[in-house]
Order: sequence, then C-alpha cells, then structure tokens
Amino acid sequence: MARIVVCVKYVADPPEEAVVGHDLRLVRDEGKGRMGELDDYAVERALEFSSLSDDRRVCALTMGPSGAEEALRHALELGADEAVLITDPALAGSDVPATAKVLARAVTHLGDVDAVFCAMSSTDSATGLVPEMLAAELGWTPLTDAESVVEDGAEVRIRRSSATGNAEFAATGPTVVSVTDQSGEVHYPSFRDLRTARRTPIATLALDDLGLDESQVGTNASRLQVLDVQPIPARESERRILVDKDGSAAEELARYITEITRD
Repeated sequence: MARIVVCVKYVADPPEEAVVGHDLRLVRDEGKGRMGELDDYAVERALEFSSLSDDRRVCALTMGPSGAEEALRHALELGADEAVLITDPALAGSDVPATAKVLARAVTHLGDVDAVFCAMSSTDSATGLVPEMLAAELGWTPLTDAESVVEDGAEVRIRRSSATGNAEFAATGPTVVSVTDQSGEVHYPSFRDLRTARRTPIATLALDDLGLDESQVGTNASRLQVLDVQPIPARESERRILVDKDGSAAEELARYITEITRD
C-alpha cells in the first residue's frame, strides 16, 4: 500500500511561550507544545488526496524531541493512519537545509510514497523554505502555496493565487505539495478519533536508521547564522472609522490622513 506523507511540526503553545536558547535558536524540548496550526490544513489535504485511491494510507512525519509525539497525536486525531517521529539528540539546532535532508531520508526510508504534503510555513520560525528544499533533496517536483489540489490521472494539479491573479501548475510523478490556510476547511476530530489516536503506536527513527551522522545535522552543520532575535513589537493604536450613508466617514478619513501626514 502506497503512502501519502504529511510533514508536521511541534511548536510552542501558545507561541508567546517559545524559548530561545543562548545560541539564539528555538528550544524545542521546553514548555508545552502542539502541532502547528497551519499543519492542520496539510493533514486535511493529504487525507483528501489519499481518499482518491483505495490503496493509500496517510503517514504523519515529524522531526523533534520526544515531546513532538503530541504533534503526531493530533495528526492521528485528524485521521492520519500512522505516525513516525525522527528523534535524536544530535538533531538539536538543525537548520532548514539539515531538516530537509533528514525528512527526505525518512521519506525514502518509508518507501513507496506517492506525495508529500506540507504546510506553507511553520508557525514559529516561519521560513516557508522546507517544502522546496525537501523536494530538492528528494529530486521531486515542488508544487507550493496551493489553494487547491487535485489528482487528474497521472498529474497532480494545484491552483495558486497571487496579487496578479490565479495560476495553475501541474506535475507528474512524486511531488511535494505545500498548501495554504485558504485551501479548504479543517474538520474537528470526534471523540472516537481522539481515543483511536491515543491508542495508535508511534514509530521512531534515529540518525542511524536514516544513514546519517552528527556531521550532517545539528548546530555544527548549520549553514544559517541567527544574528539577533527581537520580540514582535506591540501593535500601534488604531483609529476606526464607521461608514455612514451621509458621507461623514469620508470627511473623518480626510481629517485623519491630514493629521498623520502633518505629524
């Protein structure tokens, strides 16, 4: 039976509780965490894609500390058939290229994978680079930022929106698809889904299982250097202008624009 792999990520919950270490990298093994909210859409679209064939199952995949099992449990609650955690002390501090390499090795290790689904970005580091780098490591076609995904015979087709309009892209063969939060609805798991997910065993893989060593992952292998980390600035006060039929809103808006441009 073929697999549809969906990559998910264990992030701080709530995001404000993310811990930054002395090396300016996120610490993944402290505090409470969960599966990233954008990953819900990737899981949902992977389930829909898998349902188009009777001989497929969905496998949730993540890389992280032992606590990352919580992210995989949520993917199982949403309907994934199986889950795999890649965990090894040497993985701490891995940058995006190393993460993509590890995930690609895991996909190859699983074997008989038709497609990999990802969110358009994580909700912590938010680079949005993993899907493309994962596709490059696998030698597969990337179809990114999809708002819809369909399978048409041997082709996978996506639609992507931008400031200039809509565009459609297609690929044959194994693909890596990243989906946006505009790709469709996400269902809520039932009580039965929750119970089933808690009973489902989670497989684990270490670096040795993937034919990797410490020289290829972790802080020592990082090609990215974080120079500084700053908190998100507080949102400035806002002025709300109600639209009225008498046109007074236009006058108020004109006065407000005059005020801020004068300052």
